[in-house]
Amino acid sequence: MLYFRELTNLFYRGIIQIYYTQQLRFDKLHFGFRMIVRESFAMNIIYRILEVLLIILLLGVIGAVILYFYPGIFAKTPISGGTPQNRAHFYQNSAISISNVLVKAVYVVPKNREPYSGWHDILAKALDKVQRFHNLQFRGASTMNYEIFGEPIILLENNLKYDSGETTSSSPYVLLNLSGELNRRLFEKDGDLYNQAFVKKNGNEYAVLGVFYEGIGALGSPIHSRDQESIKKIAEQLGVPESVAGSIYIGPMDGFFILSREYLTNPILKSYGPTVLYHEFAHAIGFKDQYDRISGRSFSDDIMGGGRENPIEATYLGKPLLQESGVVEKK
Repeated sequence: MLYFRELTNLFYRGIIQIYYTQQLRFDKLHFGFRMIVRESFAMNIIYRILEVLLIILLLGVIGAVILYFYPGIFAKTPISGGTPQNRAHFYQNSAISISNVLVKAVYVVPKNREPYSGWHDILAKALDKVQRFHNLQFRGASTMNYEIFGEPIILLENNLKYDSGETTSSSPYVLLNLSGELNRRLFEKDGDLYNQAFVKKNGNEYAVLGVFYEGIGALGSPIHSRDQESIKKIAEQLGVPESVAGSIYIGPMDGFFILSREYLTNPILKSYGPTVLYHEFAHAIGFKDQYDRISGRSFSDDIMGGGRENPIEATYLGKPLLQESGVVEKK
């Protein structure tokens, strides 16, 4: 009887042990299954987020490429020129159209200096950026094109002749001393550099001479009119006497700007060199500085003010400038 009772207890203990062992295994399996499900769900969410981010990145790259090669594609009006009701004009002067702007660029070198290697490609790259900026900012109401004179113009005198007067980086005397020589040699028919195809100007073009100088200088101004009022405004803008401003004459050009080659090649300056280029060009279509020349304090954040020291991709033309140029309606 005692033997049977012990055998029965042993049997029950075995059953209980097997139950608990299997239960433990089942619990472990169940816990593992739940973890796999949780991990799969979490990974699925992560994969979905990554897919969305990848799509956004691809769309951004595609958009950047489109804007780079077709900067006017999102403009309100076609990039080939605004509608007749929305043609851009000279700043605060609707009588002078700037719907078709042509920049004629020359690289000039004093006779005691050597031309910078690769100057043509450097200049073309900068003008490409300026062209895209202008066409985009003017929303199709004005288009810019450019031509580059095919060879460096070696000047007749040493640099001291052209750098005389002020020697700061914004000396107006650089171009004042250059204008007579460039006019005689490049724009007059008996000049040694005269090129009819280059100096030709179509009737509907607003032509601007861009002088890239192997030396000191950065400024711009309109010269579209020879009347006394225009001469007075030019003198005020350049900070020179009216007698000096009145002597500026460059063939059929409506405006000019000058930029030192250093702005396009100097490691410190070249990041915003195209911005300075456009800033000086903008003076040729009437835009005024939006900063104090003495203190440097800016009155606006756009390219005529604080934005003049930003890369050209990170600056803009302010709304007031576009309003006074007939691009944006005044309210």
